[in-house]
Amino acid sequence: AVVSTPKIISILVAFFNHKLPIEKLDSISLPEFFADGFEGWGLISYRSDTLGIGNKDIIIEEYSSILLILHEVAHQWTGNLVTLRWWDDLWFNEGITSYISSRTMYKEYEKYHDHHVKVRCLELQNTLYADSLTQGASVLNIVPPKDEVMDVFGEVFLVYTKPTFILEMVDSIYGEGLMKHVLQKVIKKFIFSTISTDEFIEIFRDGVRTLEILDSSKNLPDGDTFLRQWLYQSGFPMVTARIEDNGIVNVKQTPFTTWSQAMSSNRTWIIPLAYRTSDDKTGLYILNQTEGNITIGGSFEWIVFTDKPLGYYRVAYPYNKDWKSLARNIANNPNNFKDGQIERIIEDAFEASFNGDMSITDILDEIPTMINSNLFKDHKLTLYTMFTSILNMVESNTTSLEVFRNFMNDKIIPKYGTWAGLPNGNPSDLEELLGITDIQNTIGLLFYSIQFSYTPYVEPYKSLPTTSGILKEFTSMLSNNGSITQQQYKYMLLGCFAANSTPAVKLSARY
Repeated sequence: AVVSTPKIISILVAFFNHKLPIEKLDSISLPEFFADGFEGWGLISYRSDTLGIGNKDIIIEEYSSILLILHEVAHQWTGNLVTLRWWDDLWFNEGITSYISSRTMYKEYEKYHDHHVKVRCLELQNTLYADSLTQGASVLNIVPPKDEVMDVFGEVFLVYTKPTFILEMVDSIYGEGLMKHVLQKVIKKFIFSTISTDEFIEIFRDGVRTLEILDSSKNLPDGDTFLRQWLYQSGFPMVTARIEDNGIVNVKQTPFTTWSQAMSSNRTWIIPLAYRTSDDKTGLYILNQTEGNITIGGSFEWIVFTDKPLGYYRVAYPYNKDWKSLARNIANNPNNFKDGQIERIIEDAFEASFNGDMSITDILDEIPTMINSNLFKDHKLTLYTMFTSILNMVESNTTSLEVFRNFMNDKIIPKYGTWAGLPNGNPSDLEELLGITDIQNTIGLLFYSIQFSYTPYVEPYKSLPTTSGILKEFTSMLSNNGSITQQQYKYMLLGCFAANSTPAVKLSARY
């Protein structure tokens, strides 16, 4: 904190165009503290272990520490100089601050660039999944009783991560200069005061109009409508894409939902669709109604709409030919895709089968092709994506459990040892297990094997020493003959990935 804070202050003073009106900003490290960090005015408190003290993985801990410090220092402006009007405006304090810290990490700390992109991709997957289970909650409808105010901070995805992704879509539509301009106006107008969401939207709308005046050729979506749709409406859209004749792509949006069909189905969003085709044509299409046609021209076999992989929506390819062409290109040329892009495509496909937008049979038919290409060995997050997507579907009873059991036992487990780079394809002792770079995938596979009683793969692990916390949980499950519920299995698996994955993902208690 002593080394990083002065640089961060300098960066943020330039971003906000406003110096902090305090003589100094102190930091204190506490061995025991209720949160990872807390942004007191002029005094930021950190729990010691969140600053990497005593931890071994230097790069990951450096990254996590700097991101936390960025977040808490940024709060001196968004949270302290200007703060939320009431608790339903909490996204202003936490969402905007998270956006600023993420943006600054990406732009100013090249050393951690790749790691940051991977962490953000995992955060997006987790946030979309959590958002799909909220039973209609939006960013702005959390208004708790006075004695439950602190519980709002527990809605991490609604007040921290979802607003961050919304503001990153603002950057892709309106340009990265707009949010900087808007936040400078906010600090100037509301310094030492509070701001409501409506007041923020008004400044944002005026900022969009200023951009249009400066460049009349810009055909920008209405700023007021954009923010109100994304902040006030619950959920997020599912975009379906189908390649038509003459280089035209038909796109439609519907609300993605896994809950009661009684939920309103007439919601629409302004969606920035950054696309790339098989012949390397790229562009940005703004879908601002239920359906639209993108005229690209030429002839192409596939199109991908996650070229900027952090857009807050899912994409389905309901026409089997389009999905098959895209999936096989991923299998044959995985390095042609950006970090996180393959994971998004695979997870979106599985999730699309919830609504019947894609056939689960079509999806599973292409997975063996990807396996044979060593895709899962080279792209560690892809296997995580597949495991969690399958778990979500099995838990939701959207299709036969037997389909997935047969798929895993026939197609996944026999191949796993090869992907992990094991000499004999079957790890037999703890030392060899812990030497695998994707240990999280191995343990995830073991959990799967326990749940579905795949004895041949489980037996070698029953005598493992219990020196690891994760393995203690695992061996305890073994001693109980694998008697665990689906819900226990799911959370054990997700906890395993969070604890062991590269990149490490921390659900930080930041304020």
